Amino acid sequence: MKSLFFRNGHLINQNEATIALSGSGFQGSKAVYTSLRTYNDVPFMLHEHMQRLQESAVMLGFELPFKKEDISNWVKESIQQAGFKECFLRITAIPHDVFIACRELIIDTIVYEGVSVLSVPVVRELYKAKVVGTPGTIRAHQQAQEAGCYEALLYNPYSGNLSEGSRSNLLWIKNNTLYWSDDALSGITQKVVTELAQDLGFAVQKGQLAQKELDSVQEVFITQTSRGIIPVTQIDEQSIGDGKPGAITLQLMHSFQEFTQQYHEGSQL
Repeated sequence: MKSLFFRNGHLINQNEATIALSGSGFQGSKAVYTSLRTYNDVPFMLHEHMQRLQESAVMLGFELPFKKEDISNWVKESIQQAGFKECFLRITAIPHDVFIACRELIIDTIVYEGVSVLSVPVVRELYKAKVVGTPGTIRAHQQAQEAGCYEALLYNPYSGNLSEGSRSNLLWIKNNTLYWSDDALSGITQKVVTELAQDLGFAVQKGQLAQKELDSVQEVFITQTSRGIIPVTQIDEQSIGDGKPGAITLQLMHSFQEFTQQYHEGSQL
């Protein structure tokens, strides 16, 4: 898969990026990141991603080494230099440097037909910050992949509640109400989707989803920066609904697709 790497706005090779990100530049655990994608060459919700990057850095006790506006400009320049049809970008900030990894985004659309996920016991301490290299979530994702599942859902072994995916946000529908867990890092795509649901007339509220209550939910889906809304049709051995993407999920997927198209068109004005 094609990729380009940048350090403080300058193109570097992959070796340089790997050495820098695995070496002393981390200064212990002080490394945060955000990921975003383009829609027709337009970086999606760039301002919101920069704000989250800054907030995560502050939670870890440091300030971004460059202004958000400068980093945003580097993101746009990296997209232009890459020249990919669509890009997936990961912006990593440490106390003295900002790295941008820009790769070609290729999506297997079969995920939109529904995926299986695996629940894994993980408790994230600083769950409101997007921190690089969180061991629990990395292991959870690997475990899910080894089990043939698309994603891992983290659950608290003490409360029995599911909170988020290792690389996604968790939402579910019960009694025609859309729920999301606040015991997780708030997702930017998740926020867009909850607002779209309200525009469509659905009630939206925070909630808790216990593993033992999965048979009582109508629909489950996850949101990701790279792929938008992905229906979840099975969690562990439990089928969700009739084992197919639900009607409300499909309605939200259509609404989100329209939103991203309008977002691109509006940014061109």
